[in-house]
Amino acid sequence: MKLSRWWAALAALALLYVVRGILPPFVLAIGLAYILAPGVDALATRLRTRRLFIVLGLYLIILASLASLVMFLERPLSRQSEALTRNRTELIQSSLEQVLGPEGIRVLSVELRPEPLAEAASARIAESLREPGDALRLAERALSTVLKGFLTLVILFYLLLDWERLGQLMRRFVPPEQAERFEVIAGDIHRTLGRYVRGQLFLIGLMSLATWVFLRFVFHLHYSLLISIATGFLEIIPLLGPVLAGGIAAVVAVGQGGLHLALLVVAFYTVLRQVEDQVVMPNVVGKAVHLHPVITLFAVLAGESLGGILGALLAVPVAAAVKIVFDHLQPAPAAPAAAPLVVQPTLSGEAPLIPRPVSKVE
Repeated sequence: MKLSRWWAALAALALLYVVRGILPPFVLAIGLAYILAPGVDALATRLRTRRLFIVLGLYLIILASLASLVMFLERPLSRQSEALTRNRTELIQSSLEQVLGPEGIRVLSVELRPEPLAEAASARIAESLREPGDALRLAERALSTVLKGFLTLVILFYLLLDWERLGQLMRRFVPPEQAERFEVIAGDIHRTLGRYVRGQLFLIGLMSLATWVFLRFVFHLHYSLLISIATGFLEIIPLLGPVLAGGIAAVVAVGQGGLHLALLVVAFYTVLRQVEDQVVMPNVVGKAVHLHPVITLFAVLAGESLGGILGALLAVPVAAAVKIVFDHLQPAPAAPAAAPLVVQPTLSGEAPLIPRPVSKVE
């Protein structure tokens, strides 16, 4: 029986890997349901009304909030995106001039000059945007995004309605003799992932806001809104995301104000990262995901290799859940108790300098 369950689990994992292309809406819906379900439960209990009405009201609030957010951010984001596209050649050339110098450098027999390199890079970007059939692919991507968003909302609706039933369904696959252990492990995973998800959502908002304030009003950096939003969302990619976010800001800073501004921006990102690691993370997330950095890096790279961006985002919480299960199944051995010490008197009646442990023979 146990062997058949293991085979069933392996078959389920293999099936998920084969159909991983259709998983993003389901994973996103499960994550949102995980966040929203406790609130729906509390409101349904407090108001003594059906979950259906609570979920419908919640959907109205979500849609209204998304519409307001789009109306508020759409215009500045569009302006900055158009400006970045229009000035990309000048930005690339200015950045290369700061690194290579106005006249460029010669490496062996190859001459590297900023202007030709910038024009080639800009032309390559423009060519990639104007490839034959690109408009069709763009329309397909837009339609696919809309359909996936609609599918996510549909899945989320049913998950919020039947969240308790899903938990009961999972318990049916647990052997009776393992039910108590399953409840303990599931409770630990639930608390860990809950703190992790809430902490990540808080960090996205906090890092986006803090970055925008400094880039906009202190450094007066162009495209500050785009960069700050990207910084916030890149925070959810452990280790690699913050480095990429700082690199994007530094490249724009080099093109706008030279190496001096770029160094200031890099210093700001470094300080912000230290504040996050030493102050924000311990108080918001605590030790919810206590993984060694090497394990975290391996998990992120393995997740990206298996499932792309979605795999990289899920790598850390999955690794944390696996660690919890392993800790329960294979607990760490207890440290051996120290042997009691006894002081042996000397002939002079004084205690020796080094006490020795009691021997069983004695």
